[in-house]
Amino acid sequence: MNVVNKKAARTVIVLLVAGAGCIVARLSAHSLNTGTPRDQTWRLTYEIQVDTVEAPATVRAAFPLDTGNVRVFRREVQHQGMHVERDRLPRGKTTAREVTMTASRRGRYHVTCEFDLQLSRQEMWQPDPPEKLLPEAKLSYLRSEKLVSVQSEVVRDTLESLRGDRLSRRDLLERIHTYCADEISTSAYGADDSVSALTDGVATVPGRARAAVALCRQARIPSRLVCGFVIPASAGADRRSHSLRPHVWVESILDGRWVPLDPEYDFRFKLPPNFIPVRFNTARIVQSAGITDEDATFAVRELAASGGANSFASSNSPFDIFNLRRLPIEMHEPLALILMLPLGALITAFCRTVVGVPTFGIFTPALLALSFVYADGQTGLVVLPVALGLAFLGRRKVESLQLLLVPRLSVVLTLVVVLLVTGVSVLDWLRLTMPAQAVLLPMVVLTTLVERLYVTSEEDGPQTTARLMMGTVAVSCCCWLLLRWNAVGQILLLYPEAHFLTVAALIGLGRYHGYRLTELVRFRDLAPLQAHKQ
Repeated sequence: MNVVNKKAARTVIVLLVAGAGCIVARLSAHSLNTGTPRDQTWRLTYEIQVDTVEAPATVRAAFPLDTGNVRVFRREVQHQGMHVERDRLPRGKTTAREVTMTASRRGRYHVTCEFDLQLSRQEMWQPDPPEKLLPEAKLSYLRSEKLVSVQSEVVRDTLESLRGDRLSRRDLLERIHTYCADEISTSAYGADDSVSALTDGVATVPGRARAAVALCRQARIPSRLVCGFVIPASAGADRRSHSLRPHVWVESILDGRWVPLDPEYDFRFKLPPNFIPVRFNTARIVQSAGITDEDATFAVRELAASGGANSFASSNSPFDIFNLRRLPIEMHEPLALILMLPLGALITAFCRTVVGVPTFGIFTPALLALSFVYADGQTGLVVLPVALGLAFLGRRKVESLQLLLVPRLSVVLTLVVVLLVTGVSVLDWLRLTMPAQAVLLPMVVLTTLVERLYVTSEEDGPQTTARLMMGTVAVSCCCWLLLRWNAVGQILLLYPEAHFLTVAALIGLGRYHGYRLTELVRFRDLAPLQAHKQ
């Protein structure tokens, strides 16, 4: 063994020991934090079926809002045959975060909305600052509405019976809450409006909340309905999907801040962490126009801990830098994917060095596979060959202009971008794909691939080009299977030092000087001659 081989062997051993030691140390740290309360991750799903009678018909679906205990870190909306007219995401809490979808034809449409939520039992995020109500907004929270009659006689009489001498606003809010919780019972067949709820003493959950809003507004306390969801405490070991019904409670302005009042579950001024607001001043999560039949169902399912919940408690120690789970949960999925790219490079190196599969470049297969991870595979398989073929033909036309390298590559990049966007648009027009699943391919990789295709075809001929392209696609498929393996990404996010082992494997491949598997097949006819000589 020469000096270089000995140095490489020592480096591999050091990397293996370092990687194994770091993983063992992190496992020990994890065992010390087993008593720390873990965050939960949930997947909230809307299933909406609508029948349209006129065009255009619209469906507006409101999204869950962030709170001090809940963060929405992923959302996906699938609306086959519909078009997104507006996707509104304001920072304030006075307006719903919602998506408006439009159907241009009559028929039956199905919309699916999915939201991944991080739920913390402790308040982890900064709550919204106190909302400063403009005079117009304040008046809107004091006036009568269709089902909230502020000036009704029964509302005035009920409020008079609750008033007392020198009663503070907080005490009056508490009396109103106590009255609605104790004197009005809930029933699915009860009243939906405030007057009937106060008169009959029986109302639906929204009806009782409207009665509380009417009493607060009569007392000149700006108030509003809040419609949202109450996430279950736990889904249990089976993690099955649980159906949900929208829940309605009340928010009133107290000391310049919205405070909650929930007569149904008897919470006042503070709600448990599993209450998630969605929409204000209404009891409906989904609103529509031009629809004859609307059916919206809601379900929630707890995700496994590897789906993004923090596994280690943050201790403000410098060692927390290496704890990637402390980062915002919306960064976990992209970081896990980035951490898997070295494994894609390892697969490419193994295929080229040991197997002998030729490819266009070293990183092209992994980056090409990366482009299909979040894309619709069927759409990509249609768009990619068409875009490559047309861009290749365009590259032939550009060759006659004898351009310099950078302008030539820029022209090819422009062709690739235009062709990809046009292809996705055509497929969507044919209703063969969804806009949310439109393929997003790395433009620079495709541009370089087109250039290499052309140069190789001119210098080495079409057979060599086809062999290289087939090898690139085959290795890309292997990388794609790995990149879609979410469990591997979560392990690397938890133990990033595992890439010490990846580097050790790459060094081992770099010192490989044996036969490639394809060479054994290629020169199999010479094996008898070699055996005869021996």
